[in-house]
Amino acid sequence: MKISGKTPGINKGSIEFYRGSHILRLTVQAVPYGVPERLEREMPMPEPPLDFARDPKSGAVLRGEDGLAVKTEKTSDRKWQTESGRVRALRLILRVREALRNDPEIEFEIEQSEPKLSGRAYAEKLEQEFKDAGFSDSELVQIFNKSRDLERGGPQRVEDKQESFLPAGPVEQASQSSETTAAPGST
Repeated sequence: MKISGKTPGINKGSIEFYRGSHILRLTVQAVPYGVPERLEREMPMPEPPLDFARDPKSGAVLRGEDGLAVKTEKTSDRKWQTESGRVRALRLILRVREALRNDPEIEFEIEQSEPKLSGRAYAEKLEQEFKDAGFSDSELVQIFNKSRDLERGGPQRVEDKQESFLPAGPVEQASQSSETTAAPGST
């Protein structure tokens, strides 16, 4: 695709982490269109176990208008919750990888040693590689969030739009005056 005769670029930004006295600066990009859907297909969420709906008083199985037993999803099932959380974590790892795809400073060993690996096995190896490199869970979430901000056009653009959308008026003036007048004994 070309717009005004030019191929549109990828929305990029950077994020920094401190490792002792060293600053680790990463180039993060917006995750390309279609990647989240592809990840959902490659690594689907597990289906919650089913159970029969029961009458709270008698414990009898409830039946629908058609006479068949009514089934409900057991979303409180610990095994299902654990597996669902694991799939979400691995999808996050894959999205972080996509967000870092064009950083020229980053090389992933897994892509060199096992280039045909994909899906869950690939995500688990990437996860271990991030751990071995010293990344914390919160740092991976920060990279993910930076990428999401870039997908949305960046936080500054959102703030600019809010400022131009919301008129300055009595609400803004009231909040400013309440900040300047403190209640007795509140300081």
